[in-house]
Amino acid sequence: EGITVTTYEALLTALQTGGTSADAPTLITLGGDITIPAGGDNNNPPINGSGHFKIDGGGHTLAWEAGSYYFLGNANTDADAVYIELTNIKLVQAPNSYSAVVGVCNGRITLGKDVALSGQDDNMILANGEKAELELGDGCELSYETGSSPCCVSVWYGATLVLNGGKTAAGAYIDLYSIYNPTVSHPLISVPKALTGDVHLLFATTGVTSIAQGIGGYQLTQADCDRLKVDPESMVSLYGEPHQKCGDNFELYLDPAAEHQIKLR
Repeated sequence: EGITVTTYEALLTALQTGGTSADAPTLITLGGDITIPAGGDNNNPPINGSGHFKIDGGGHTLAWEAGSYYFLGNANTDADAVYIELTNIKLVQAPNSYSAVVGVCNGRITLGKDVALSGQDDNMILANGEKAELELGDGCELSYETGSSPCCVSVWYGATLVLNGGKTAAGAYIDLYSIYNPTVSHPLISVPKALTGDVHLLFATTGVTSIAQGIGGYQLTQADCDRLKVDPESMVSLYGEPHQKCGDNFELYLDPAAEHQIKLR
């Protein structure tokens, strides 16, 4: 049975213990708009414990005040894994907030149906490092409000973007960033089933050629490749060459000889 919260204090209490699995998460529903207060510092721990959480916003807003360092997730790869699924919620980050509002270095963030974002930070939601995943689930259409960053969601330093039914609205980009981690050898995107909507990507990569691979027995197709839209302003470097804009210099292609991976050339 889930917990319905209407205040920040009640939310904080509900977040202390996560469920034991994806099938048995701690269920939290917002019963009204809730504000995360200003405060904390760069050494602040997350406002949640470890384990699995599913947060249903109930159509309400979770807003961070300016000057807030508080966040959902964890901040280092050695921390216990955190899994956070968000649905039916609007996340609002005030200007001059100092950290991602949802960020994991070990675990997964899942964005589900009716998640809206409003914020100026390019990494408002962040999966960081090879133990981290960001998942776009069924019903998710990632979009941004006018005046917000069109790139509020970032997948950095070898983290994995899982495209599991979700898509992005035109003009809203997911940032795939690995400029200072050229050793990333695995595909940055995992796809468990056919893509049904376009996903817009902004690359900032060094030496990464393998971009996407099917998982769980799913084999990528040319139709999936065509769904991935790369921002021509992306900065890419392959084979030790200087970074240059993607533009017409690079393209994604399906490589049947390499397990039907989608690669960059």
